[in-house]
Amino acid sequence: MTYTSLVLKSLIRTPLRTLVTVMAVASALIVFGCITSFMSGAHSAENGAMNRLVVTSKTGAAQPLPLTHVMAIAALEEVEAVSHTTRLNTFSGFERNFVPASAVDPDMAHAVFGEDLALTPAMMAAFTARTDGVLVGRSQALVQNWRVGDRITLSSKLYRTAEGSRDFSFIITGIFDGQTVGTDTHYVIAQYDYINALRSRHVDTVDTIVVKPTAGVRAADLAPVIDNLFANSSGPTRTQTERQFLEAFMAQIADIRSILNAVLLISLLSVLLIITNTMAAAVRERRFEIGVMKAIGLSRSRIATLVLAETVVICGIGAAIGAGVSYAIVAVSDPATGMVFDAGVIARIIALAVLLAGLGGVLPALSALRVSPIKTLRSR
Repeated sequence: MTYTSLVLKSLIRTPLRTLVTVMAVASALIVFGCITSFMSGAHSAENGAMNRLVVTSKTGAAQPLPLTHVMAIAALEEVEAVSHTTRLNTFSGFERNFVPASAVDPDMAHAVFGEDLALTPAMMAAFTARTDGVLVGRSQALVQNWRVGDRITLSSKLYRTAEGSRDFSFIITGIFDGQTVGTDTHYVIAQYDYINALRSRHVDTVDTIVVKPTAGVRAADLAPVIDNLFANSSGPTRTQTERQFLEAFMAQIADIRSILNAVLLISLLSVLLIITNTMAAAVRERRFEIGVMKAIGLSRSRIATLVLAETVVICGIGAAIGAGVSYAIVAVSDPATGMVFDAGVIARIIALAVLLAGLGGVLPALSALRVSPIKTLRSR
């Protein structure tokens, strides 16, 4: 009998117990896979670039900045490109149908974000051909069932027109996918001049300014230069790297992350106890066999490896099931969740399965090493 066949035979000796253990491992890894897909997707601060800067008001991100700040920053030698965004805080149809939308200058936005959002020249030409044109992210278009050429109405919670209406009408001129699967595409891009001409308040202001430093200029060195430029103005600024800006935003939902991590930790500890108990029971049931193997000269390392190999197989099958089900859940989930199942998530699932196998199998393996062949044989 080969070593592999011995491991497999040991596993199928008690098929129900093995099945339950495999499903417990799979369940824990499904939870882990889904949470990791959420954290690694569009909600991750890792999507923020370290070589781009985000400029906001020093008094708070909700306080707008003068549009003249954009031109002043663009005039700096250390700046290659600059863009600005104005949040519209809109919904479509009813208030619970929230649609994130921002107004930008098309040419400036393309210079800073064009590559990340995979904005083609043809897409930009159609976008700028009409002032009421908008670009819609793929996930938002799927949720709303929007297509290129559709006329849509977005209602803003922040702005009203001169007539008192909060409804803004747009034509969808393009749908962007983003450069990678992790790129956030759950929002709408409108044109600043169109919004600025219609709104009745905060005219000629912007919410954030995004800066792309010149090649060779460190973003961390440029940040204080920008802040010092407006230190004595009526609109002092706070400049951070894009990643720092996103990390500060994600810190606002830290409680949600803590709850998710707590659920995950409890799940993993529970399955670890199940694995350990299963393998410990298997060792107890096979004490005589282990004693015989020791008596005929099987080394201690081989016996320990045998127990650990069984644990690895259980966790390996559980990992395969967990990864498959996690992928299916992410595939059918609402794009608004921003969940992304990629190679990084798979690698983490595999790493966790290996860790569970190692921790869950070490105590049963040590128990197998303590089996005395003489006492075992005498007991029979």
